[in-house]
Amino acid sequence: MYDTSKFQEEASFISQFGRNWRVTLSTHENHEPSVSFYDRLQRTDRRESVYGDIVGTYSVSTILCMPYRHRFALVDYVPTWTIDGRTMEDIKHWLITVLARLRNAEMQEAGIEVYADERIIQY
Repeated sequence: MYDTSKFQEEASFISQFGRNWRVTLSTHENHEPSVSFYDRLQRTDRRESVYGDIVGTYSVSTILCMPYRHRFALVDYVPTWTIDGRTMEDIKHWLITVLARLRNAEMQEAGIEVYADERIIQY
């Protein structure tokens, strides 16, 4: 069960190729959380985002189910919009940490005691 309230967390990652990515994790009422990737080097005035140009948005399960150290081509025809495998592992670790923190907060709010070995919860 996902948090039904709106929630957003963000972080920056620099890929092996020097690309500066802003990654956001957002929850939506009764939907799976989504992960959005922004290219911070491609800020254009016509875009409303302060993060840069949005390159893609994916479900959290799509990202977390990717093979270990698998590079991710956000847009096939733009080679610079590919995130190397090592950076993807960093992003996946960050996602798991944020999701676990969110789940733990939900459990504590419901009066359920959270133990150390229950802190990483699979979504």
